[in-house]
Amino acid sequence: MHHRLVLVSSILALMVCSWPACVGAQSVPTGFVVDSLVSSGLNAPNDFAIMPDGRILIAERTGEIKMKRPGRWPLTVIGTVPNVLSNHPVRGLLSIAVRGDKLYTWATRSNSPFVFLSRFTLVGSLNAPTSAALSFSANSECIILDKTPDNSFLHNGGSVRFGPDNMLYLSIGDDGNCANATSLTQMAGVLLRLDVSNLPALGPAPPIASLVPADNPYANAANSNQRLVIANGLRNPYSVCIDDVTGDLFVADVGRSSREELNWFPRGLGQPIVPRSFGWPWHQGNVASIPCVGVGADPGGQSASGKRGDNLELEMGREGGACRTGERAPLGLSTAGVPSSGLRLPARGLSPIFGNP
Repeated sequence: MHHRLVLVSSILALMVCSWPACVGAQSVPTGFVVDSLVSSGLNAPNDFAIMPDGRILIAERTGEIKMKRPGRWPLTVIGTVPNVLSNHPVRGLLSIAVRGDKLYTWATRSNSPFVFLSRFTLVGSLNAPTSAALSFSANSECIILDKTPDNSFLHNGGSVRFGPDNMLYLSIGDDGNCANATSLTQMAGVLLRLDVSNLPALGPAPPIASLVPADNPYANAANSNQRLVIANGLRNPYSVCIDDVTGDLFVADVGRSSREELNWFPRGLGQPIVPRSFGWPWHQGNVASIPCVGVGADPGGQSASGKRGDNLELEMGREGGACRTGERAPLGLSTAGVPSSGLRLPARGLSPIFGNP
């Protein structure tokens, strides 16, 4: 029996590595088949989303969103996210998600010192696999969040994903300041959970209070930012995958030097959400990190292995610094049919995870 990894090959070429030596150096487990769906027509893709009818929307760093139709060519530009700042490889249109006729985006902006979470309305054929009649207008933008700091070009990485609980999950980097990841109120170095079911049709960001799910662990916190947080201790969580049956989250976090992390957040649908820290800046993988300016000792007082035991699913070393996860290196793939024995990776669903050849 073959398991099938659905790969967008140009995304692989541009996202698996930042260095030419690694481009195309992909490998898959025995018994898996690689389907190359896109081999040209992309410049700097950062993420993609698969629509229910099989069409693939691909986010270019510059803000363009292109569509791949099954069995059809060429790619179709369906619209451009406005005012995207893409002057650095880790800035730009960073992530997208689709829910019904709505397109959700996470992007740095040229007209603001903040990263924006926005929603646009898709128009045209929403359930026609071969149709090119799909688009969105910049004028349909509804801003959801506009106060996530973008003081540094570093660590803006994040993923916009919907869980089976119909909540929107957003991972956010520490904005190049490791101390941010120790806070629950800075909107940086965190994993957020939002209820976007009651957004206005258009316009500026609504009050954060209107976005807070009642069952978030800090839903009643005095600080409104904290109410959205379900985890902190993240450095640059560039990719997130959500198991569409269990709701468990798998967060790929870019390491500082020699370690990369895949962190597991056991969601447990119907169960209370237990907040957690993924350990940054005190730990990377199963080892202690080098000191972070302005941050004291680990308040938990635990060893690296003790701290990571309930969070860390996988750590990977870098071979000579040649290839990295995240920061232009996440591997977009479908986890449909992937067995979950061994690592508790999701056995179902269509979500990008990451890769390191």
